[in-house]
Formats: sequence, structure tokens, C-alpha cells
Amino acid sequence: MGWTVSYASTQDSSTPVTLTQVDPVSPINYTVDLVRLDRLLLDFFDLEKSLVTFQDVELLSAEEKNVQDRVATSAVQLKDKHYMVRVPWKRNCPTYPQNRKAVMLQQQNHVEFLRKKNPDILASVASQFQDFHNRDWTEPLDPGDLTSQDGFWLCWFVVTCLHKSTPHRIVFDCARKFLGICLNDGIHPGPKTQNDISMILFAFRLNPVAVAADVSKMYMQFKMYPEDRVLHRFVDEQGKWWQFKSHIFGNTASPYVCISTMMNHIKAHASPELYDKVKNCFYVDDLLIAFKDVQEARTVVAELVKILDMANLPLRKFVSNSADFWSSLTEPLQEKSFSLTNPTTSRRSQEADVSNTEDDTGN
Repeated sequence: MGWTVSYASTQDSSTPVTLTQVDPVSPINYTVDLVRLDRLLLDFFDLEKSLVTFQDVELLSAEEKNVQDRVATSAVQLKDKHYMVRVPWKRNCPTYPQNRKAVMLQQQNHVEFLRKKNPDILASVASQFQDFHNRDWTEPLDPGDLTSQDGFWLCWFVVTCLHKSTPHRIVFDCARKFLGICLNDGIHPGPKTQNDISMILFAFRLNPVAVAADVSKMYMQFKMYPEDRVLHRFVDEQGKWWQFKSHIFGNTASPYVCISTMMNHIKAHASPELYDKVKNCFYVDDLLIAFKDVQEARTVVAELVKILDMANLPLRKFVSNSADFWSSLTEPLQEKSFSLTNPTTSRRSQEADVSNTEDDTGN
């Protein structure tokens, strides 16, 4: 419940003040010690601030600790700077059914449906698959190389959201069951790694210079081990066979694998002060952080961008309430970025830009 205290501005704050409760039935006079009131208010704000002092207390089960160790020890950095990390398979991982023929039939039907519904959607699908191949996120399969145990195949479908920068997005269905088993049935999701969004917002409003950004194509920047790729196969719109080399959105372990590896990379290359500043400001691939002044924002962001670039994790799409900070960004970082205080940007266009500042992992 809200409350107010009213007193004469000339009153000495060290002198108790007599106040009258505004109650038409039974007015009550009582005395307030303003010094004590100031102390209580300070204690209140200290308590509120303590809510954003995150505790590094791990409450993990034995299985979660095992997954944590397996993922951390499997992470190796390749010559191209990408990290390669194992998928944390369950100890009692089920035997996956041979579903290639069933998936091929379903995808043929889906492609035909898209062709009849809207050829533009199919053209967008073809463009996205080509982008996967160009970025080395997938590798082709030779039918002659397939054995009778030819892995597990994933179905894909298209989600349309016209206000997004990619209005027709391919989504791989790792929860689609074949003979009662889906890909995610055999994968451990790992410990919870996402920071509490309410705590991020608490911390975000403590300082005046606000900065938001996201890690571009985050999941795809992490490579899978070759033995994990065979269970992430698919057929494209032309009927060609491929398998993923990168971790994908939809795999239940991808959030843990990618977030934990990214934070371990930052911790290994950042100063303790920088790591403490940013470690609780990420929500999956989105950064939401505030600084006491523009100079601090420039210093921290520049160092963080440098560290993430060392792992091919580009931090992009910056948004800030400070035009001075935004103008200090280099030209590549200004692409798809904007300042909320830019007087040449209308409120409508700002809202449109914010709606396009999306999670490139598919969210």
C-alpha cells in the first residue's frame, strides 16, 4: 500500500514532526522521527538493491552436475574460432527408430502444400536452406554413404510472422514422435541457466544509460561433434539430404549448451570486474544492461564485443536510450541498431524497429 509524509519544508530534519492521520472519523496525532525515517528508506533501497545481487549458489542434482561437467569438458575451440560441444545424451537414451522414409514422405507433402498455398513461402524456404549451407551450418549426405542405421531425421515446417525480418521461418520439430520416440526424448536439457528475467529488469533500472543487444544466430555458432550430427538429419525442399553441423533451435539441450559455453568463454577471457558486470545481464542471447555513464558503457561494450568476436559470437542490434553511446558504435555495430533518443526517428518507426529486434535463434 502506498503512503506519503507531509511536513513543513523549513522544519529541521533532526526534530521530530507531529503529523495528523487524515481520517474524518477519528483523527490520530503521532510523531515521526525524520532521521529514523530517512534511515528506514535507505534500508529499503538497500534491500531492493540486494534483490539484484545474484548468488552463485548451485542447487544441482547429481545428474545435472554430471551433464554440466560433460558439456564443459567437451567444449573445444576450433581453428575457425567456433566452439564444438557435445549434445548431453541421457544415460538411458532410447534407440531411435529408422524414420528416413516416413520423414521424406511427410516433407514431400508439406512442400507440395506450400507450393499450392504460396510460392513465395517456398522461395523463402529455399533461400534459408541455401543460407544454412553457405554459412557451413549443414553438410550434404551422399546416399551411398548411408548404412542401414542411418541416424534420425527431423521434420521441418514454416512459421509465418509478417512483422519479423524473416517473415517465413523454418522450424525443426525435435518433438515430433516416430513410433512413440522423438529426438528430445534422449537428450538431457541440462541445468537451468537462464537468468531470472525479473532480476535482470531490477538491475537494468539501477543506472541511467541503458543498452540492449543480442548475439546474432547464437545457437548456430556452436558446432556439434560428428557423432551427434547423425541424429540431426533432414531433407530440404528439393529432396536433397543434409545433416546439421551446428546446434539448432528446438533441441532441448541447445539453450544450456550454448549459454553455458558462452559464459565460460567470457569468464576465461574477461577481467573479473567485467565478468561480474555482465554475467547476470544475459537472457539466452539477449543482453540487457545499464551503466552509470556513457564512458562506462563504451568501455564495457567494446570489451565484450571483442571477447565474443573471439568465439564468432557477434553482438549486434544495439538499442540505447543514449544517443552519445549509439554514435560511438563502429559502423558494423550500428547496422540494425538505433538510439531511442534519436530525434530523426519517429515513435512509430522506433516501435517497428523494436519489433524486428528479434531472437535469431527462432524465438
